[in-house]
Amino acid sequence: MHTYEGDVEYYRARVDEKVADWTARASAPHEPKRPRPPVECEIPRRDYRGAGGWYVAEVALAQGWEPAH
Repeated sequence: MHTYEGDVEYYRARVDEKVADWTARASAPHEPKRPRPPVECEIPRRDYRGAGGWYVAEVALAQGWEPAH
């Protein structure tokens, strides 16, 4: 099944991809003489606008993220 921009599944797939990418970067071990992995991230609205902020939160929490205060 193909998803297209405008479909909820299209935006959910983008959210899944973005959260997985940020999780991988934040989980990467520190390399000497390299910047530390990010500890905070921001998912642009354009990536989740069709899925909703709640979906982003559910995916992120499932991968062990903690919400910012």
